[in-house]
Parts: sequence; structure tokens; C-alpha cells
Amino acid sequence: MTHVKWNVRKLVDVKLVRKNNTQNVNSYQDYQNPRNAGVLFYLYTVYTLFMNNHLVFFYGDECEHCKIMEPVVEKIEKDLGMSFDKKEIDHDDANYEYMKTLDKESCGGVPFFVNTKTGKTVCGEVSYEELKDWAEGK
Repeated sequence: MTHVKWNVRKLVDVKLVRKNNTQNVNSYQDYQNPRNAGVLFYLYTVYTLFMNNHLVFFYGDECEHCKIMEPVVEKIEKDLGMSFDKKEIDHDDANYEYMKTLDKESCGGVPFFVNTKTGKTVCGEVSYEELKDWAEGK
């Protein structure tokens, strides 16, 4: 099971509609209920797209190129005040499937970067300047 890392306490008074009944979701226990996973995934996606977390970094634990790119990603996060949504794909099938849905240009591997605001992608190991320009939407 994949665990989504985000602060669920920021969500307030979400309404779930299921088969002719409406349920208010406003307690921490409601967020932990597995029946609410679909709605929470949707909210997480919206949160990712609109809360300055629009940069996605797909990587593999055993990938040498990814290990080279990690300090570059950290420097960009520090310099630009942006954060990357880091998705490991070697041991997480859901992340791998998510990467495949975003891989429109047939990168097919990692490291793979997606800017969900601009739709631009970066495939493979690149320089700090190139990744910074991509992150800024240039």
C-alpha cells in the first residue's frame, strides 16, 4: 500500500457523496478511513497542482543518474523556494504507473521530471541551469 505524505489536517470540511448520502469529512479519523481514499487522492492531486508543488521528480533507488540529480534537485529547492514531489518507481508500482501516464515523449526511464503547470518534461541527467530553467517554466 502506498502512503501519501502530506498534511491532511489542512483539509477542512470536505463533503463526500456516495450513493444518495452525503457525509461530512472534518475529523482526522475521517481522513484515515480507507473508504475515503479516492477523494483524498483527488484532493492530493489538486493540492499538488495548485500549492507550489507542481514539480515531480521520478527516480529509482538503484539509479546512478538519479543519485547524481538529487543534489541538483535539493539546490533548486533551496535556491528557488520550490519543492519537488519525489516519486520512487522501482519499488512502487503506483508511482511507476503515474509516471507512464505523464511520459508523453517516451522517456521510458529515470530520472524523469514533470512540470505539471507547463507540461514540460526533462528526461535524464541534466545541468543545474537546464533543470532550473525547466522548473521556472522557461
